[in-house]
Amino acid sequence: WACAVVLAFASGCANGRKQMFGWADRAVAKWYVDRGDNQMEAGDTTKAQKQFESALGRDETCSRAHARLGRLASDRKDFEGAAEHYRAAMKLDPDNLDYAMNLGEALGELSATSMDRPKHLLAAARAFQHAREIEPRSFAAAFRLGQCYRCLGEDQAAIAVLEEAASLDPVSADVQLELASIHEARGDHRAALAHYQKVLKLDPNDVNAHSRAAAVNMELARSGGARGL
Repeated sequence: WACAVVLAFASGCANGRKQMFGWADRAVAKWYVDRGDNQMEAGDTTKAQKQFESALGRDETCSRAHARLGRLASDRKDFEGAAEHYRAAMKLDPDNLDYAMNLGEALGELSATSMDRPKHLLAAARAFQHAREIEPRSFAAAFRLGQCYRCLGEDQAAIAVLEEAASLDPVSADVQLELASIHEARGDHRAALAHYQKVLKLDPNDVNAHSRAAAVNMELARSGGARGL
């Protein structure tokens, strides 16, 4: 019985020390990250990276350090490295909208140069979908998800999500251009023209929208369905 008490006491002390040192490590990691942030603002990315790496050396669960390293990797165009850090940050803090969005952006950039483009696009779509779950009214998340679906050839899914994005930001010409382009590629010239006309209402000087609307109107004229611009 006495031995059991001694062992229990020793175990409790060990757990207490572990918790105490864990708190200290987290505090030191935060200090490193804050210092790295200051160095990033000063433009010294080399020193900043060392600070963020030191933060992870003290606390491997520091999501902020992973996120900062992801940003530095992205700035260097190392999108694979950026995705690894943002994925780690999101795993540690799954409710952080910025981490989900940044992961999606890094994967989208990675898909542009990868031999396995669909794989990275699907991963990007999952990240943007997760961002939408965190913040359902995020225009950026809906817009990027729609673009991923379009690149994957999932036109119907792209149109549905982009229409949602348009409802979240009715004055976005970008989403109307995206929708117009999808409909035009599908041969639905009437729908494409309607979206180009929405772009021109938002920005009457958009040269690309004027050009594409004229081209689509000519296609409609050939089939007897032209509309005035």
